[in-house]
Amino acid sequence: KPCADWLKKNVLENSKDTLIIGSNVIKPMIEYLDGYKVKNGYLKQGNMFQKNWDYAVLYSRFFDKVSIDKKLWMPKGVVFTVEVDGVPLACVVKRGDKNDFYGNEMMKQHNIDSAIVLFQRSLNYDSTNTEVLNSYVNCLLAKNNIKEANAANDKILRINPTDISALSTKLRIQIATGDGNGATTTAQQIIATGPEDYQQSCKFDNLQDRLQQLRSKLLQPVLKIIKLT
Repeated sequence: KPCADWLKKNVLENSKDTLIIGSNVIKPMIEYLDGYKVKNGYLKQGNMFQKNWDYAVLYSRFFDKVSIDKKLWMPKGVVFTVEVDGVPLACVVKRGDKNDFYGNEMMKQHNIDSAIVLFQRSLNYDSTNTEVLNSYVNCLLAKNNIKEANAANDKILRINPTDISALSTKLRIQIATGDGNGATTTAQQIIATGPEDYQQSCKFDNLQDRLQQLRSKLLQPVLKIIKLT
């Protein structure tokens, strides 16, 4: 509610345009902003910048532990924060750049070259946005630019060593380049992130399919370590 009150006082009461307000707690925001010229959209970790929004109201408890500990859940553009004992619990974000959104739209249209340009512009605005970096890496891989993709992916893992998408991409690159020892280590890292994250990675990133490819290349040594036999 403090975030909604801040938006009303500082943005919505003086706005003539309809603004898109995204949030990871959408139902309360719809209620709190009823009567104002807004459209509401649901945001969640991992796809926030694929959506079109002007302001976002984010609550920390819906992000993973690493994102909370490192404050990665608070992207560039925070204009208001709710804190308890100095710990931020919620924030309002003003979107200062939409190249990330347009880049994802280009990806949907399979226009990879345009998407890469847009993601580069977005990263000039916020170079530590791991969600945008993940999309950028996928575009580079689609163009078979493994060297730059690997460098950008490594940057994600320096920011967040447990980023499941980046770890899965790292494994894919290692399999493609025949880096058996590296792939084994990365597979262990993915499993060590926890059962919930591991199951999610299997579902969305086809990790098991990639490990099946690894099985055919590396055979028993890897199977003994990752215990998938």
